[in-house]
Amino acid sequence: MRNSLLRWVRNCSMAVSLLAPMMGTASPAAAEEKLVVWWNKGYYKAEEDALLDVIKKFEAKTGVKVELSQYATQDMMPKLVAALDAGSPPDVSYADTYHFQGAGKWASEGKLVDLGSILEPIKGAFTPASLETVRLYNDKTKAKAYYAFPLKQATLHLHYWKDMLEEGGLNEADIPKDWKGFWSFWCDKAQPAVRKASGKRIYGIGHPMGVDATDSFISFLVFMDAYNVTLVDDNGKLTVDMPKARAIHTDRLRQLRAPKLAALDVEMTRAYKDPARQESIEARRQALRDVTDNPAIATAKTPDELRAVLPAALRD
Repeated sequence: MRNSLLRWVRNCSMAVSLLAPMMGTASPAAAEEKLVVWWNKGYYKAEEDALLDVIKKFEAKTGVKVELSQYATQDMMPKLVAALDAGSPPDVSYADTYHFQGAGKWASEGKLVDLGSILEPIKGAFTPASLETVRLYNDKTKAKAYYAFPLKQATLHLHYWKDMLEEGGLNEADIPKDWKGFWSFWCDKAQPAVRKASGKRIYGIGHPMGVDATDSFISFLVFMDAYNVTLVDDNGKLTVDMPKARAIHTDRLRQLRAPKLAALDVEMTRAYKDPARQESIEARRQALRDVTDNPAIATAKTPDELRAVLPAALRD
């Protein structure tokens, strides 16, 4: 059996309206009475039905024909990038990944339409966070404007298995309610308890990983929000504090090292009659002690270089 915990994520999916090359104030839709729309293919029939219903109502009200094309999430970005390069983008496009894969860049390059005249009259219907997500900087005009339309926000679903907790001698009442305590519980308490009871190499926490799906990005963002991390300021300047990042990384290495040193201490005690084995264990302990003194930590100039500093002693 699994239960779910929900935590709000400041994640906003958006639709964008694109400027065609050499376009003046009139759009192709107005000239041809046709609107070319590319839309992320839904996962459920209800999504498709809702979209088609909106299009039907729009066509009936405006007399403008909608030419709809739908693509899978992983195909939306490549297709739109190719269309922009070819100078033939759609009039309107929506994808689950635009808000973090392309909208900011396109707005900066002046490729998106300012939707302020649409959003301003109804901005009271949106949360401030969702509006801020679509208020993007245009390097051509040197100003921010609403260059996308917010369509939805998402929650992060955290699933845990009650029967696995019970197998490890734990229950729901043992789960901490604070942020740090909650995540530490699964790694430091639940994982070793379940492994001991089941004899299986089960991991306490699992996160989605991938380059196409939005789940990986959302999972990362929820931790940023929890610690009020801001990667760029309002002007788009990177805000990573490398001295602080080095300190955080070093502290993380200490956390990874602690259980390994504790295990080697136990191993050393058991090897008290075996000098050769003790010597080997001591060498491993010294290697672990040295991980925080790695000169690569001090010389790392970017977060990527810092993340790459993971000594071999901590990799297994």
